[in-house]
Amino acid sequence: MQNENLSLGSIIIGHRKKLGLSQEVLAEKANVSLSTIQRIEKGTVKPRSFTLKTLATALEIDFSELITENTITKNNTFQNKEHEFVVLKRMAIYSLFGTFIPLFNIIIPYVFWRKKKENFTLKNSAGKLLSFQVLWLLTFIICIFLSDFTVYLITGLEGYRPFPIEFFMYIFFIIIHVVFTLKVITKLNAKESNIFTSIPNLF
Repeated sequence: MQNENLSLGSIIIGHRKKLGLSQEVLAEKANVSLSTIQRIEKGTVKPRSFTLKTLATALEIDFSELITENTITKNNTFQNKEHEFVVLKRMAIYSLFGTFIPLFNIIIPYVFWRKKKENFTLKNSAGKLLSFQVLWLLTFIICIFLSDFTVYLITGLEGYRPFPIEFFMYIFFIIIHVVFTLKVITKLNAKESNIFTSIPNLF
């Protein structure tokens, strides 16, 4: 909210100085407290519509000059957030395609995110998404290794397979990946950035 109001504060400061008014005089003309003027100009408070109208009158400007700027800033912020959720959803979808090729479930979404990383505010969500891909792949590799080792202990024969355990394990992990990814996409569609809460952020 502070960045949003800084733009409004800059406009008020500009018009106030253009009229040669001090903060005290502007506060008196607008019939508001001096502290209110100071906080609005610093961008630490969100003024009400009535306060903006009185300030516009005191500054001899149209009310729309203040409300329009404020609205434009809000819309830009909203559009940026919308874009970030789209980026996160694409990362999740690309990771699904990557599950069929080792490491691509990490590489593809990571490269895509790096290209969009500038001014990205949902870094924690992106990091959690990538962390899930890393941990999913590591868990799969470890489970394959342990299954091979267990079969060796039971049969005493290296490489012996009474049935293709790796294939069934791969299908099982794919199902887990798809289920979790679809849940994340559902959250992102609802504009929820709190994803993979139980997974540490490795990025």
